[in-house]
Amino acid sequence: MHSQMLKELGDPVQPSLVEDMKMHMLSQPKFSQSFWASTSLLMKRQLTITKRESTALIGRLILNTTIALLCSSVYYQFDISDAQVAMGIMFESTLNLSIGQAAQVPTVMAAREVFYKQRGSNFFRTASYVLSHFVNQAPPIILESVIFGSIVYWMCGFVSSLWSFLLFLVVLCLTNLALAAFFFFLASVSPNLNVASPISSVAVLYVCVFAGYTITKDQIPDYLIWLYWANPISWSIRALAVSQYSHSRFDTCVYGGVDYCAKYGMKMGEYSL
Repeated sequence: MHSQMLKELGDPVQPSLVEDMKMHMLSQPKFSQSFWASTSLLMKRQLTITKRESTALIGRLILNTTIALLCSSVYYQFDISDAQVAMGIMFESTLNLSIGQAAQVPTVMAAREVFYKQRGSNFFRTASYVLSHFVNQAPPIILESVIFGSIVYWMCGFVSSLWSFLLFLVVLCLTNLALAAFFFFLASVSPNLNVASPISSVAVLYVCVFAGYTITKDQIPDYLIWLYWANPISWSIRALAVSQYSHSRFDTCVYGGVDYCAKYGMKMGEYSL
């Protein structure tokens, strides 16, 4: 019997079996659904999960509203000619929202076991999962950015301009989305939560230190300046500062009793920038 089994293993495969494999096995697609069909289904699943976690979402909104009110009360109707204070408010606004995205790391890590099992069985493509996760995370992020930004902008007393206000909200939303994607990436590439947690802490430190406020751009060594340009918050602060001080209100030589053209050789807005 042993010799017969070895002989059968050594014999060529029957052509009919090869044809059956090509017809019934190899002809089957890797995924049973198209990219958009699986992405749509995953979006519905993520939306269901988000609805079940409505309590956590409400808690996030209450927390962000409270922080916005505290921040605004500290800098209520500040003197906008003080560029250092204005930069501090911009830095704090972008930082408070963005750092909150680090809290999603444990949630992403917990969902990875289910993802590995379903992806290993070819339930869906990895790109479909990532896209659906991002799309479902976007509305809460945009909502909390709009609430936070609206409170801070008007209570602190920034420029009374619709364009500047809308740009302020857009920058906050984009920065918040960028940091959400960044921490999602860190959670995805980390082998476990014990590695992801310290990496997230280091990432928070990097975002704070190289944003251009705690350490100004000119004080950063040349060999580390790329960390400044790679930091999304540094771009946010620059964009917000330009949107404020490029307003026609500051396109003047005399502001607040100071003749900036005579004293510094430039107008008030240009000097502040």
